[in-house]
Amino acid sequence: INYQWSAPAAELVVGASYLSVKANELEPQRDGADVWNLRLYTMPWDIPLSLDAEWVYEDNGQALEANAWYFQPYWTWDETRWPTVLYYRYAYFEGDNPDTPANESYDPLFPGFYDWGSWWQGEIAGEYMISNSNLKSHMLRLHTSPAENIGTGLIYFDFTLDQPGSYNGGVLSDELAQEINWYMDWEFHRMFTLSLVLARTEPGRAVEEAYGRTKPFKYAMVYLFFNY
Repeated sequence: INYQWSAPAAELVVGASYLSVKANELEPQRDGADVWNLRLYTMPWDIPLSLDAEWVYEDNGQALEANAWYFQPYWTWDETRWPTVLYYRYAYFEGDNPDTPANESYDPLFPGFYDWGSWWQGEIAGEYMISNSNLKSHMLRLHTSPAENIGTGLIYFDFTLDQPGSYNGGVLSDELAQEINWYMDWEFHRMFTLSLVLARTEPGRAVEEAYGRTKPFKYAMVYLFFNY
């Protein structure tokens, strides 16, 4: 069930959702879970500053009781030669407390791609090292459009653990990783978009404790998108 209300004159959008989830024995924490969601978009000032925020609560008794939330202010420069947006986001996804019998590990359910740095936080960490659970993240993103058909930007992430004791059997440090991404999307034809990505991740002490990894991760991608 989803409800969304907007007041265009006030630059305000408020939404709420409820999900009743069923699953089989492979996902016992999901079978019978109730999920509640509240979200907000607003631009309440006479300046180009906007705010997104969202909160989720998952409840399935001892099998799952967790929450997650984020807030994201961003500043837009529309009147410049290259339209530019500067984002900051803090996101929190609860981790399981190993000292309690209940499961507090937030279940990200059904993530999908929305925009660079959104659902998948980091092209390396978000796709290969972490999930949106037992995680706290700071994101700083600068996006600009040098032409109508080109968008490019830099994204910086700082990842820490909510519950180090439940990460890979338990670690002492909450320092997970830091990552920087560069991306470019070029719509060179009405049916084709070319995306380029470069990324580098510095493992934190928690990764060193869990896996013995101290060497940086590096990543490059060329992605061709066909739209019809």
